[in-house]
Amino acid sequence: MNNLLEIEALRVTFTTTKGEVSPVDGINLAITPGETLCIVGESGSGKSVTSLSILGLLGEKGRIAEGHIRLNGTDLTELNQTQLRKIRGKQVSMVFQEPMTALNPVMTIGNQLLEVIQVHTKLNRRQAEHTVLQMLQKVGIARPEAVMREYPHSLSGGMRQRIVIAIALICEPKLLIADEPTTALDVTIQAQILNLMKQLREERETAILLITHDLSIVAEMADRVAVMYAGQIVEEAEVFSLFDEPLHPYTQGLMRSVPTIQSGAEDRLVPIPGTVPSLTDLPQGCRFQARCPYAVEQCSLEAPSLRQVSAKHVVRCWLPQQ
Repeated sequence: MNNLLEIEALRVTFTTTKGEVSPVDGINLAITPGETLCIVGESGSGKSVTSLSILGLLGEKGRIAEGHIRLNGTDLTELNQTQLRKIRGKQVSMVFQEPMTALNPVMTIGNQLLEVIQVHTKLNRRQAEHTVLQMLQKVGIARPEAVMREYPHSLSGGMRQRIVIAIALICEPKLLIADEPTTALDVTIQAQILNLMKQLREERETAILLITHDLSIVAEMADRVAVMYAGQIVEEAEVFSLFDEPLHPYTQGLMRSVPTIQSGAEDRLVPIPGTVPSLTDLPQGCRFQARCPYAVEQCSLEAPSLRQVSAKHVVRCWLPQQ
């Protein structure tokens, strides 16, 4: 199957007071229609910057220094902002981490949904309102006519997140980017949101790029998983392969730091020592070496590249080769 999204050797830089930094440094990713790819890692690993690069939302100080981002064969890195605006919301949409800041507080819910339709389609007002009502019902809003007249502050967190998802999906994009879509939601609402995303993926063959640090969500949603650390992908595999046999010490550390259903009362979680290195002071060699329990001299002298260890499993580490 042809890839819907292809990210090739992407390097993103930001200008700071301490010089130029690269929160995303030479990553490669691909997603096929109807597939869910999860990107996991600690805060500061480059997950959100990767997603913002796809949409061209890096701001004035950020830029794509190298690489290509192809959506259905179109290289998004070669488009200007006017051209990108025609693609955002139509071919690719994003569910942002915090729905309250993603919604306009002075516009009604109905007008915010109608605005997306008016920008990307030629539907008249009556047709657009009918489409909005259908979408609100599809995302589980019980009283869509009343909610259309409401403002974001009057809705619960779960309902606001449903509205954000409705805005992202109303023009039926081929790719949905979801950045921590269930943050700050209780477990019940979180399950409803994830089920909604799975349902829409099955009905429309929408590809999903899901960014999260919650491994339980990864286990439930992902087809494939990419683990990021300090701007690089350190391991990528199909979800079952990754959970059955994580090969990178960082991935293993993430697994050990999460309780499992088999954990007993006497079992203690094992945290990963230290913190993600500063982008202005990255170590020579492997970027995880200072926190790695298996580091050897080679790790501090030479940076490992991604190596194929099986048909669909790659890892950036000297350990599996030793």
